[in-house]
Amino acid sequence: GCPFPCTYCVRPYGRNVVYRSTEKVIGDVKRLVKDHGVKGLRFEDDTFGLDAGRAAAISGGLADLDIAWSCLSRPDTMEPSLAKKLYRGGCRRVYLGIESGSDRILEKLGRKHTARQGLETAIFLKDAGMEVAGFFLVGVPGETDQDLEAGLRLARKANLDYVGVSTLVPYPGTELFDSGDNEVRFNLLPFESHFADSGIRESGRRREKAFYRDYYYRPGYAIGRLNKLARNPVEMLKAAAAMSLHIVRRREDGKHGDLI
Repeated sequence: GCPFPCTYCVRPYGRNVVYRSTEKVIGDVKRLVKDHGVKGLRFEDDTFGLDAGRAAAISGGLADLDIAWSCLSRPDTMEPSLAKKLYRGGCRRVYLGIESGSDRILEKLGRKHTARQGLETAIFLKDAGMEVAGFFLVGVPGETDQDLEAGLRLARKANLDYVGVSTLVPYPGTELFDSGDNEVRFNLLPFESHFADSGIRESGRRREKAFYRDYYYRPGYAIGRLNKLARNPVEMLKAAAAMSLHIVRRREDGKHGDLI
């Protein structure tokens, strides 16, 4: 679960945070490694670092295993000291919900953290040795091209390893959907939930592809990836192909997948 009040989130696990014991989590992972040969995994907690003590304890319990793992976090639930403990425990990538480089947009989204916190957190996570995949949202009502550029500047300055960009969707049950600030078109069968204003939708789609294109298709990023390409050429070539298809493909074709 996640206790934070983001206006757009459906909170699939609810707002009450329920924990399994540290010992059971560590035991589960050890069984996966021993009995099934698992080499890597992702913790799907909405915010893995919400309880820093628990996160550190789990990480410490996995430190002697030969696995690499990843987790999800917010900028305001991560500290440099915890980042170092996660890396020592085998964490090699953090999916960070930065969402925007504009404080104005972050306030609209109810994020309760600043763009500066997003930048600083990404930097100290990378300094600790981990990859950082930053999540961003576009297509927010009232968003401008300047807001998009602020997100791109943040991503470049943080030197993010990956970015995941999504166009904002007003899902039922969210504050964004219920507020009535923007008309929403909703049907259950066939399912559709989107802003009635086609201008909002189209600008979101345009900015989503522009963010991917302007971040990944630049010399600085390509040079930084060459070393990784040399170590794992098949993985990197598949990722490049998926990115290219995403940028030229229309969302409506039903093949809009998770790029990271």
